[in-house]
Amino acid sequence: MNFFRKKTSKAPQQASAVTELIAAIADGDAERIRSLVAAGADIHAEDEDGVSAFEHAAMSGNTEVITSLFSSGAWEPFGDEPEDEELTPRQELAEAVLEGDLERVRRLLAEGASPNEADGLGMTAVHLAALVSGTSVLRELLQAGGNANARNEAGETPLFMAETGDAVRVLVAAGADANARNEYGLTPLFSAPSGDVIRALVEAGAKVNARDGLGETPLHRAANADCVQALLALGADVAARSELGRTPLHRSDGEADPEVARALLAAGIDVNACDQCGNTPLHMVTVPEYAAVLLEAGADLHALNDMGETPLHRNDEWQSADMARLLLKAGAEVNTRNKLGRTPLHDAFDAELTQVLLEAGADVNARDNEGLTPLHQEGCVERVRALIAAGADVHARDKSGNTPLHAYLLIGCARELLKAGAEVNARNGEGCTPLHMAIAAGMVRVLLAAGADVRARDEAGCTPLHNAYDCAVARLLLEAGADINARDKDGDTPLSYARLRHRKEVARLLRKSGARK
Repeated sequence: MNFFRKKTSKAPQQASAVTELIAAIADGDAERIRSLVAAGADIHAEDEDGVSAFEHAAMSGNTEVITSLFSSGAWEPFGDEPEDEELTPRQELAEAVLEGDLERVRRLLAEGASPNEADGLGMTAVHLAALVSGTSVLRELLQAGGNANARNEAGETPLFMAETGDAVRVLVAAGADANARNEYGLTPLFSAPSGDVIRALVEAGAKVNARDGLGETPLHRAANADCVQALLALGADVAARSELGRTPLHRSDGEADPEVARALLAAGIDVNACDQCGNTPLHMVTVPEYAAVLLEAGADLHALNDMGETPLHRNDEWQSADMARLLLKAGAEVNTRNKLGRTPLHDAFDAELTQVLLEAGADVNARDNEGLTPLHQEGCVERVRALIAAGADVHARDKSGNTPLHAYLLIGCARELLKAGAEVNARNGEGCTPLHMAIAAGMVRVLLAAGADVRARDEAGCTPLHNAYDCAVARLLLEAGADINARDKDGDTPLSYARLRHRKEVARLLRKSGARK
């Protein structure tokens, strides 16, 4: 199999297909990768930064992902030779290493291929061997002068790539530093994929409670329960805190493993430990299955962080309907207010999450400290419809007198408000109508079609034309009958405003349309 020559038979891929393949690599989803490739996804395509699928896979350190690409004929980056050109010695050696072809590796080394020549990512044959080959290939490279401490662009040595304890031992015997740090301050122990690798690294002197730049230990980053158990057995501090005060149980990534939580809890970690912002692990979690384990262990549903937020409030950061269902089923209070007076519904911008909260009894007209209701917070059209259907007041005013229509930027959402009876010429505390505040031509059209008063004046005597940000808006207002020479209370016209605010194109349009100085 040739991993290096670019195949030219496939048509260029759409950007979305490239994104989907690279996303599958980032997710470590080998089955999805194989499925996408089988469906015609171009394994040679690059993302907008010019990074190929191979590069993403190589830097992930996920053997299954890399194998799934290789089995589909993926090519190594920076080897973009036409089909009829010879591979360089470095490329041939890398290919032989990736295939685990010991005899070919020996032949290439004997012919002068260097085990230390790096590709564009700084990856040498030794890095690749630690990642995907058996120890025989790795030993051969090291015996031929391969550098066990070579660093790639991320500052990672081959030990960071090691997939087995045996690979670790071979590298250490060749002088690899078990406590080497990459450019992020991580040692190989932070990225160890298994207990086997962890034990081998610690045997070689790796510090089990080493700290990275954020004050996290390897236990904070343990990939799975096997890693957790190995680290704990070797003396890892289960109560270690990062600089933000987070314990190993505080996990906010989408890959949080429920079995990791169980292993940490079995070791006595505090399920309700607070970080420096008052967040418990339940405040941080994004994976419902992980949250369920925390709840089984007694996590406090009603715990408040420094902002007065419950875990249900914090879920608004993830916009997860499934997480909300879990928390509500466990007894979370749907109308708790944080220090800003906001309920979880105020910041639920996802339509499904909004519906879940409403069905649980969320107060659709709850007001925060500024008088804002959930309807004042613009989201998708479906969210607006759900709020209106649940009885949201389209005429509600905040402390500045703004209705939801004053606040909206999205045309579809504004239309829903108008269909529900929102007053198109409602004035806020400064006398502004929604048309005064509209900055996009599309919104101006919608408001004008609904009967907006193009000559309405605010408390300063300004008309919407005084506020026109661009020519499209100014032209629409003029066509609708705006007074081009209207003066505010200081005697300034729309032309004066355009000049003062350096809107040269608007000023030019107004002059051509008859504006007086």
